[in-house]
Amino acid sequence: MKQQLTLIMLMTSMLFATAGKAAGGPSDTEKRYWVANAGYNSIVIRNNVNVVLIEDSSTLLSIEGPEQCTRNVELKVENNTLTISSKRAAAGRHITVYVPVRKLQRITVKGESQVKTIGILDSEKLHLRIEGECQINVLVRGRTTVDNDDEHSFGYLVHKRFSLRKKEYNASYDTADPDH
Repeated sequence: MKQQLTLIMLMTSMLFATAGKAAGGPSDTEKRYWVANAGYNSIVIRNNVNVVLIEDSSTLLSIEGPEQCTRNVELKVENNTLTISSKRAAAGRHITVYVPVRKLQRITVKGESQVKTIGILDSEKLHLRIEGECQINVLVRGRTTVDNDDEHSFGYLVHKRFSLRKKEYNASYDTADPDH
């Protein structure tokens, strides 16, 4: 009886693993690592790659996605700029690159890339440049400026946190409002 139960559990797990693979599930996913050969304080993101920024001093980046897509990711550091791109723009939609950053000064996002943070980035002054139909959702401690190319417009929301009489308040301002 115990052997039958074990056999049934084994067959069930194999069935789910096979179904997951056939449906393009997690068994398709590959995780690769890349070590930055130099420091960087600027990032350029191209061709629909999703990027997650993490405040950390590590030089180890990780790339996750379907195997055929992760092989198309190109990473390089030149002149203090980390460039992240995909050889095939359509394939990049399934790729996520996790990037550790310290004292980041500039992010340029091109195409339909998505950028977000895990935690809060510590940056005295961060410049965001938008050159495409991208999405950027970052939390930054420091001054942030945003601009765009002539072909795309943008809107953004600023969250300010301040303390008054030992009570904390959260305020949210639309930067289109000139009073804030």
